[in-house]
Amino acid sequence: MKSKKKEKLLIKELDAIRSLKNESIDLRELEDKMVKLIEKAAQFYQDQLDNNMAQYYFEYGSILVQILEQSQDSVENSLNCVEISRNDRELKNTQLAFENLEAAKTIIRNRLDKQNIEMYKLQDQLQQIRQKINETGLEMSLILIRIGDLQTWREDYKDGLLNFNAALDILKKSYNYKELSAVHFKIGNAILLQNENGCEKLSLNHLEQSFRYCYQQLYSRECDLDLSEKNLSRVVLDNDLLKMLVEKMEDTYIQLNEVKACQKEIEKWKRLEPILQQEIQYLGKINRQSNAINGIQIKRKI
Repeated sequence: MKSKKKEKLLIKELDAIRSLKNESIDLRELEDKMVKLIEKAAQFYQDQLDNNMAQYYFEYGSILVQILEQSQDSVENSLNCVEISRNDRELKNTQLAFENLEAAKTIIRNRLDKQNIEMYKLQDQLQQIRQKINETGLEMSLILIRIGDLQTWREDYKDGLLNFNAALDILKKSYNYKELSAVHFKIGNAILLQNENGCEKLSLNHLEQSFRYCYQQLYSRECDLDLSEKNLSRVVLDNDLLKMLVEKMEDTYIQLNEVKACQKEIEKWKRLEPILQQEIQYLGKINRQSNAINGIQIKRKI
């Protein structure tokens, strides 16, 4: 078993050489240090193509490239400006640089291949986990819906709606259009039964969503029908469930219009209230005066 302590010492030496690369130090001295470090690393990992050897090959190859670049710069800056053939050392360094960088590339490529295979395996596992989460979520949503049904039956509409909406939050993450349609319908119906101000508009939003999800479940495409009040009667359907939903929306629009008409009457009477109060006050005054007159006893001489 490889010693973690010894491996950390090798990494520490490598980091020290990396830090010296950017300082004004003899690159050939760094080259010698790197050769010795590679020998120690290869002996430690017992495999020249071990996954961890890539960083050593890369640093050694980089140092050799720097030496060659430095040598080239010195030629270009020479006063004679003549082409000088590379000596044996330069050719050897070039070959060594290629060999080390190619070795690093091979190791990294193998590592990438293995990591990609691992990633595909993880993706497959993740997909399976997501499938299980969706299945569990569906079970939870069905339980919440049933609790909401029970609470609605008991006329506990507030808690029933809480459970219906909790189920809806879970189902939103799925593509279960059948259950999405069902829960939107239940929410819309419970809102109507709760019978609070503005319930018709809120209910219609959910009834429309119920229709659209039901349509998508039946025909495997998004619903692009105009479901506005004025167009509902023109919608042609060949499915009894969709027809029922349209009828429910039409009934709700009728109820909404009745409420609007009542509100208009109430507003009308509110505007007339000051005038009526004045008339009532006036009539009350006349009545009091009449009572006073009736109460006068006429004295006659006998």
